[in-house]
Amino acid sequence: MIDDISYAVALIRNSPNLGDVEIYRVLVTHGVRRERAARLVEFIPTAYARVILRDSGARFSNMFRRTSEDGSMSPEQPLSAEPIWNQVVAFALAQAKSGVSGKDLLAVAIRSPEFSAANQLLNKGSKLEDIVFTALALLGLNLDRTSFDSSPTCLGYDNRPE
Repeated sequence: MIDDISYAVALIRNSPNLGDVEIYRVLVTHGVRRERAARLVEFIPTAYARVILRDSGARFSNMFRRTSEDGSMSPEQPLSAEPIWNQVVAFALAQAKSGVSGKDLLAVAIRSPEFSAANQLLNKGSKLEDIVFTALALLGLNLDRTSFDSSPTCLGYDNRPE
């Protein structure tokens, strides 16, 4: 399980021009189960963003919501209810503590909608300690097809690097 997290992190870090769908497809081709691959694509960037911003004063929700097939949002659920979330956060923390460069951590975190939102707010004059994030909104995953829709956005922010 750690091997697929490590592979996914390396893929995200070293493939800045690949979108979420392409990363998902490479993971599945590499042998990662479809639902796990989708969760890795959803959660890894956010976990890395939160690790980078953990001492910044920004406050993060421990909850998430997911868009359903009909476009409605699910009730909020704790991130910890997704076992992969805990694994990905532990992996990101271990990388940060082991001396992985800030540049390499940032290469993953930059894909996070929360990181993008924080950056946009900073550019408008906000301070990190004044930012309070609501529940993470996961918009792209379609559980019935286990693929991503064509929208690369989450929380209204493009989660692909520019």
